[in-house]
Amino acid sequence: MKVIKRWMIGLMCVGALSLGAGCAEDVLDGEQDACQPGMQLNPVSGLCVPTGPGQDVGRDPEQDAGNQDSGSPDDAPEVDVPEDSGNPDGGLDAGEPDGGGDVVEPPEDCGPGQLIARACATNGQVLAAANATIRGVNCEGEPFEMSTRTGSDGTFEFADVPAGLHEVEVSSGSFSNTRQVTVYNGQTTDLTADADKLCVDASEVPIAVLQGQYDNVRQILQSLDLEYTLMGQDASVFGSTGVDRAKHFLENPAQLNYFRILFIECGTLWGDLQSRGADMTLIAQNLRDFVANGNSLYVSDWAHPFISEVFEGMIAFEGSTLSEARVGSAPQTVNASVDSTEMQTLLNGSTASIQFSSGDVQWVVARSVGPNAQVHFSGDVSRCTPSCGAAQTGTSVVQDSPLLVTQREQPNYGTVVFTSFHNKEQSNLGEDMQRILEFLIFRL
Repeated sequence: MKVIKRWMIGLMCVGALSLGAGCAEDVLDGEQDACQPGMQLNPVSGLCVPTGPGQDVGRDPEQDAGNQDSGSPDDAPEVDVPEDSGNPDGGLDAGEPDGGGDVVEPPEDCGPGQLIARACATNGQVLAAANATIRGVNCEGEPFEMSTRTGSDGTFEFADVPAGLHEVEVSSGSFSNTRQVTVYNGQTTDLTADADKLCVDASEVPIAVLQGQYDNVRQILQSLDLEYTLMGQDASVFGSTGVDRAKHFLENPAQLNYFRILFIECGTLWGDLQSRGADMTLIAQNLRDFVANGNSLYVSDWAHPFISEVFEGMIAFEGSTLSEARVGSAPQTVNASVDSTEMQTLLNGSTASIQFSSGDVQWVVARSVGPNAQVHFSGDVSRCTPSCGAAQTGTSVVQDSPLLVTQREQPNYGTVVFTSFHNKEQSNLGEDMQRILEFLIFRL
């Protein structure tokens, strides 16, 4: 079977950015390819192609020198995206069968065999609760297809597989990979060794990040060997220049829909955009269209207005104003209930430890979710009364507070994710939270 994959190439480059001071602690290093100026090496084709959109992939503005106020978002070239991408469901095509190709005949000694294999993330680590499919031709020469899900250790198994050359696909969210595998009559094909396991591919999954002061999903992405493009920051990170860049990006649907996944880190970006005169109605509609086109959005903690003001009815937060939702007491460790089957598979249990460190004080507390949303973790949480800070007189308990919520309104829509907890690597993160954060990324 032949599979055609479409590779998208952005057409935007940006000059050096600068920063006098910032809150993010990580610095990600990027490397320049041996190509002429304005070109970069495509790792798939091995050819020099025009550079992609936005900043250097995987780089933060702290690495660049110059004046903090230098540059303007209006100077950044647009992403050249055709009006009709040829995909009626939106987003990038993950691949489609070739209309032609050679007919695969079953072997003469065709009979049932077995396949056992292991799926992995882009960094080679276990990929739990992923979809696994084998498809090919049975002993009668007819097409067949079998599907299952990977276990907590990433393994999956197919019994009574017709002997022959088949295609095995592993997929999770926007990420997938395929391999041709031969199954033999009466034998077991074992692909569980490190050299044989099937890791998902991220080369067709452009990722954008809007950096916030209090979060660092960039560290998690780096640990998973996932490249990303930084498309703006809140005011605390890069002043008005970072906010204006985010404004330009979010108001431009062509730039936004170039990406398959958008992360909005915990911070003050929503209010910063309002202060800079952004068209918030347009931004909200662009984000709804972005998800309707099959792309996914991940929002954490103080970025919650990108949920409450955009996806009405998805989550109800504490208080009657945006700021009144920031009442989570910290430090505290929540013994959360694992409410979804896929998370139970990942953690091999029905409870998880969710940690809020002392620096997470005033985290956003959710009360309930709408009919289209799914709660993956919930628990009784301590909140400041009446609010955190100087006015606090005590604490009270919010029962069954949703801590991780996803929503996918239609089958062809992308996923919207909200977490009350932050996304960052830290020594006291805990094994449960580390696995949860990595797992979530591969569900987008």
